[in-house]
Amino acid sequence: MLSLFLFTAALGLKGEKDIRAEFTCQAEPEENPVDLGHILVAPSIIVLPAGGVLKLEGKIENISSSERRLFLEIISSLKDIGKREEILLSPKQRIEIREEFALPLGNHSLKVILRERENTVEEKEWEVIVESKGEFSPFGAVYCDLKYDFPVLFYKEGKFEKREWEEVWGSGPYSDVLVRFPGGARLAFWRGTSYIPIWALQRSGFSYEWVEVISPRSPEFVDCIEPLMDKECRYSRVAIVHNNPARVLIHWRYALCDFNYRIYENEWVDEYYYLYPDGIGVRTVIGWLAPGVKHEMNELITVLPPAIHPNDVLPSNAVDFLDLEGNKKVVKWPQPHLEWPTGKPSIIRVKLKERYHPIMVVPAISEFTAVWDGWKNEKGEYVSPCYWGNHWPVTRNLQTVGHIPIGWEEGPAHASLISMIHQPVNEEDITSSLHKTIWTHLIGVVREEESDERLLLFASSWLKPAEMESKSPGIEAKGFDILQRAYILNCYNPSNAITIRLKPRETLINPTFLILNLAREVSGVSVGSEVLESGTYSWGIEEEGNRKNLVLWLRQIIEKPTEIKIELR
Repeated sequence: MLSLFLFTAALGLKGEKDIRAEFTCQAEPEENPVDLGHILVAPSIIVLPAGGVLKLEGKIENISSSERRLFLEIISSLKDIGKREEILLSPKQRIEIREEFALPLGNHSLKVILRERENTVEEKEWEVIVESKGEFSPFGAVYCDLKYDFPVLFYKEGKFEKREWEEVWGSGPYSDVLVRFPGGARLAFWRGTSYIPIWALQRSGFSYEWVEVISPRSPEFVDCIEPLMDKECRYSRVAIVHNNPARVLIHWRYALCDFNYRIYENEWVDEYYYLYPDGIGVRTVIGWLAPGVKHEMNELITVLPPAIHPNDVLPSNAVDFLDLEGNKKVVKWPQPHLEWPTGKPSIIRVKLKERYHPIMVVPAISEFTAVWDGWKNEKGEYVSPCYWGNHWPVTRNLQTVGHIPIGWEEGPAHASLISMIHQPVNEEDITSSLHKTIWTHLIGVVREEESDERLLLFASSWLKPAEMESKSPGIEAKGFDILQRAYILNCYNPSNAITIRLKPRETLINPTFLILNLAREVSGVSVGSEVLESGTYSWGIEEEGNRKNLVLWLRQIIEKPTEIKIELR
């Protein structure tokens, strides 16, 4: 039965129509689409877990001064779901409609039509995909197949041709990589983005960008020189290196190529993502580059499904900058204004209209290459808050867009906020024609309600690590590796327990220990006099060539000099 909930409050005129109607449809429970095998899902598609229900809700207002007779019709691809009902609305009356459906596995359609006589007042249609949800570990990486449910757009002679996803790719079922975190965050390395990693959120995605050639650029190179241009993944590759309860390591390798797949000066990049159960990790970028070439390697980019406008996911106060002292600058769009010092550590928070906010900690910004304002129409009115282009992801044969994107309702797009260059943590000439540059920054997501104080903890723990001392014979303390977010020890003569002393310079949160040449199971951990429960630490064994190493991650806050004892079996 449709349930009609009547509201007696009078409603004033808000528009020209006498009848106003709005219908929405959502899955219950609402799962992240990537957990059900789908990515960048358009608003017209609902991905429903098997055993869940589809919730249809509607609001209908009669803002006229006369009684109105309406007809509501629900049409489904399933024969046992459908309804046609007459609705009488008194003057100034508002009603709400609620309906729930249980659907079998497979693809279905649902349409709602509201009519007055022969006139259509409102019509809405959804495709509903019901998928089984498999069992998986709260934290870990998997090879998988993430499906895109809209046609792939191919730009040709001023218009788009459409092809199905399977026709375009035709690759096997384990072509993508997905990293899951206990809180619900997901990091996807997907063919549709050229394996450029994105935080796959409920309604959108987010990327930290890639290495891109800025200058010099020879005229024979067409469009930008970056992995975004590698739409077919000719050069871009991703691999799971380590995958255990303590951490995940993903390796992404790509060439810097142009629109015609020409590689610039034989430049290649290796990116390593050291990821931990708290949703915070490190992106370490190693560029094998030509000497004297200027490169950008960081941009705040929101990835948008089809028919999603930047305003749907970006608030006006989209980005916060903080320093380690807690000073803060909020950047607003459109007409962004950014005054922030370079050459010092910075914390960046992107406040999407999502459950999670992507964050980043930078040791030092060299320069801001762009702070993107939005597109305007012919009347000078803003139609987007910031840069907005649909040449990436997924879409083929379309060069970089420098205007309001045409066809964004039919394909995905992206919205860029700020571009920047970081100071390298190391660089050296390998040969006369090969220069090695290493950049790194802390990355992650935090819940929207997470405080800035917690971000400062992560930042100071990474940039101002504790002093470490080994208290066990045969164990050498080598120090903190900023590229991994890990304290490194070397084992020469293992015993049944290892004791480490940490002396924090600042409050330390969730430390990780990598003990080289040790492949023993952890039977218990003590922090000071406290014996930790099993759920507050994770460990794993990583193979590296002819060596095995123990990695241990603690969910702990350490404020004073403390001894940590690791029991082995």
